[in-house]
Amino acid sequence: MANGRGSLECCYCTFYRCHNPAWHDYDAAYEAGKCLRHQADLPASTSTGLHRVCRDFRPTKLFTQESVVSVEERFAWFPFDLAPGVLYGFDYNAPPEVHAIASLGPSAPSTEPTQDA
Repeated sequence: MANGRGSLECCYCTFYRCHNPAWHDYDAAYEAGKCLRHQADLPASTSTGLHRVCRDFRPTKLFTQESVVSVEERFAWFPFDLAPGVLYGFDYNAPPEVHAIASLGPSAPSTEPTQDA
């Protein structure tokens, strides 16, 4: 969909829990949360609008209702296979620009460059 709904994003994954338990599915898009699969804290991408995904994405019912294509077709849009234990970010209309944004694991550090104060 043109607004990013139905795209690969942590909020559409059955393992994702938003920091605000009242938010679900696309209402929780880009928000910080927890990955139950990796037991990892997930960074927010609200400032960049990047969609977040890892190779272990498992779609919610709403994803299957809102996505025009399958999960497998969406993963095929990436130019490489996603590595295990890595959280990736991409603009929903530019999947070939997918890049690592964090390591997944308990208290894993981000792979994003930090800015010195």
